[in-house]
Amino acid sequence: MKILPMEEELVEKRKIALAGFLKKKQNYIAYILLAIIAWLGYKIRTKNLGALIDPTSGQYIPADPDAMGILRYVQYVVENGALMEIDYLRYYPTGFTNLEEFQVLSHILAYFYKILHLFNSTITVQYADVIYPAVAFSIALIFFFLMLKRIFDWKVAILASAFLTVLPPYLFRTMAGVSDKEALAMVFVYLIIYLFISAFMEKRFKRAIAYSITSGIFLGILWAIWGGVSFIVTTIGSLAIIMVLLDRMDKKNFTLYTVFLATTVLTLRIAFPIRADPQSLLTSANSGLLFFAFALTLTQYLLFHKDLLKIKNKIKIPYFFVSGGLVIGLATLAIIAIYGPSFIWDRIAYVYVDLIEPFGRTRWALTVAESRQPYFTDLISQFSWRFLLLTFAGAVLLFFETVKKLGKKYSYKLTIAFAAFIIAFSMSRYSSSASIFNGTSNLSILVYIGSLIAFTIYILYTVFMLYTKDKEKYKVLTRAPLGFLFMLLFLVFLIIGARSAVRLIFLFAPITAILAAYAIIRVGHYANKAKEKLLRYAVYLTLTILVFVMLSAFSASTIAQAESVGLGYHLQWQQSMDWVRQNTAEDAVFAHWWDYGYYVQYGGERATLSDGGNAHPAINHFIGRHLLTGENETEALELLAAKEATHVLIISDEIGKYSAFSSIGADENYDRYSWIPTFTLDLEQTHQVEEVTNLVYSGGTALDDDFVYNNVTYKANEAGIAGFIVPVIFDESGNLQQVQQPTAVLMAGSDFIQVPMSCVFYNNQEFIFDRSGLDSCLQIIPTFSGEEANYIGSALYLSHDVWNTVFTHLYLFGEDWEYIKEVYTDEEAVPLSVYNGRVIGPLKIWEVSYPDNLNIPEEYYGEEIPEEVTQV
Repeated sequence: MKILPMEEELVEKRKIALAGFLKKKQNYIAYILLAIIAWLGYKIRTKNLGALIDPTSGQYIPADPDAMGILRYVQYVVENGALMEIDYLRYYPTGFTNLEEFQVLSHILAYFYKILHLFNSTITVQYADVIYPAVAFSIALIFFFLMLKRIFDWKVAILASAFLTVLPPYLFRTMAGVSDKEALAMVFVYLIIYLFISAFMEKRFKRAIAYSITSGIFLGILWAIWGGVSFIVTTIGSLAIIMVLLDRMDKKNFTLYTVFLATTVLTLRIAFPIRADPQSLLTSANSGLLFFAFALTLTQYLLFHKDLLKIKNKIKIPYFFVSGGLVIGLATLAIIAIYGPSFIWDRIAYVYVDLIEPFGRTRWALTVAESRQPYFTDLISQFSWRFLLLTFAGAVLLFFETVKKLGKKYSYKLTIAFAAFIIAFSMSRYSSSASIFNGTSNLSILVYIGSLIAFTIYILYTVFMLYTKDKEKYKVLTRAPLGFLFMLLFLVFLIIGARSAVRLIFLFAPITAILAAYAIIRVGHYANKAKEKLLRYAVYLTLTILVFVMLSAFSASTIAQAESVGLGYHLQWQQSMDWVRQNTAEDAVFAHWWDYGYYVQYGGERATLSDGGNAHPAINHFIGRHLLTGENETEALELLAAKEATHVLIISDEIGKYSAFSSIGADENYDRYSWIPTFTLDLEQTHQVEEVTNLVYSGGTALDDDFVYNNVTYKANEAGIAGFIVPVIFDESGNLQQVQQPTAVLMAGSDFIQVPMSCVFYNNQEFIFDRSGLDSCLQIIPTFSGEEANYIGSALYLSHDVWNTVFTHLYLFGEDWEYIKEVYTDEEAVPLSVYNGRVIGPLKIWEVSYPDNLNIPEEYYGEEIPEEVTQV
């Protein structure tokens, strides 16, 4: 049917009217979409609520161990109005005094509960606590949206919010029950960025000052509660330095930054005085950037804006280079005068380690799984290649949009340089199997740090050349959007974080959501300028499909993860802590590995010697060395007596954590460092010779110490064990009746040799043989797979270092000791075994008494250990 010209005109008018209506109502549309996204995010993050209940108390319980410690503080604030001055349930007998870092969070959650309880009297503190992360996520998403709407537009803000809601790496820390600092911290992060950028974008001075003051207050609060504040601090400090470089610190901006910095320090001083120590703030590599930027700003303002020395017209190079040289020179002289020249080299070395291996300075950090350094392949597995490519494309497009007004000559060169830098910087630690880019090779480190230094020098060179050769282009560059610059700097620092520790991948998620959304919206904007209608629609359709596919894939993964997030404080812990509450004195004191402190303090309501806060590292060394890897009952009793412990607790998780506590408990030469590998009965190789059945257990492990046999030395970590042969005799009923001396199959390169072993432990009996061979023990344990059971199906290899320890004889072998008496075990319900491929076992508790003649080493009373013991 042919459309008449009048009809065409009418259709066109309707299109224009509809476009005008949508433009007027776009804010309403954006906020409706945001509300829907936030609601969906909350629903996803509360899918596990039903699994967060302790049946022994009927109360909700956090999913994360650290969150249990925070919940105890929240309850205390609700009941008493403020936190205690000393927490004697932690680090008994001295207690824990550094409670400032918990003040803000515990009080906010206490008031959150009171508000909810005001509207619904059935709501408990525990319920308010476990839903807080999901609520905080929704609130944070509002500020995330406002931040991006201010910097970009509502389209980028909405799409980025949708991505952030379903990104799997961002889920756990915002899940119900994971009631730690991060969920609240992200509310402050987005709010601070929004306020800080708004301060410098706002034309009205009074409103700009208000933005500056409030951003400083919130940064001070964030600084008091969360260590991740360093990413915001370094980004803001770096942005301020760039503003000086671009000569944008005029009177207004200088005033705004000064007010911001003063407000931040004052707030921190009130909220957490220790962290506001002037020396720490000035000499820290992170906070030092803020003050270096202030010194630069002040110097440049006085010298060139106020022209105090009347040199402004004599300087023919960018003012930044003069101001920077002067500040660096004076600061260097001051540091040398106060601390000596070695301090500078120490700081440089510290920054270098911070870049290369920030959590690798001590054994304590290395034993925490969340502190493991990830590879770029880990990012791929969590975000997908497609999404990361989109993220980097967004970064490159954002950089191009920042510099495009310089013209093709400069903008293309700068953008190519940025693209090369960001690829080299982020992928220099690509994979553990990579021969070059593995994060540890010299070339890998050179590419990582070298790309950052080279790009920085190139930017400085470009600014210098523009200022001296093309002032008009320099003025164009000085008008680069501050919000864009902030996001580019934020990306760089978050890449550093993402390659530093697994737990910091969570922080990398927001910048990926922002840049991926920006890439899609920007490409759509480019397509909108295309003359060919078919091309425009093809791009729109492709982008729509891409967004739909990614959101669908992420949503499916995130929902599945959300439904599976349960309790670390599982039924085994719930029942044992119920027993503790009912059967131990209120002043009982528990010794155990540090991971379980918050479980015992909250669930058992009893004091502990250590916990996951790791505030007193010495006690972890003492427990690792003298209790768990201690050589006899007396050694353990000496430590326990010094700390006034009444009970000892061990659970099967220690089998997997043996390498962690034996490392921390070892001396500077790692004398007690070892691990407990599992070997599996190989039915195909198991064979019978007359009445003897040779059980063959296969697996693999390295030797933990050098081993000499027949005058041949088998080096630790080079030679290993491939399996074991255990000759046994079964009776007519098929029960294991007799165990003969086992043999270990030792491997060194391509050579194999059979070496006799000293011990087999089976069915609560220790069989000792000739100890001239491999002086170690093999503990045979059951295997359960579905409904099938094999009571000799697996074996734990206990090297010489492991075999002769308190942990092995007290927990694994279940020996009765004179002064350490077992009073609780759930061994009947959870026997030591391999269940569906995972080692499980009982939770055991012993009550401790002490002999009169116990001689306690003086060092056990202290909190200091030799520095070399902490080193990796």
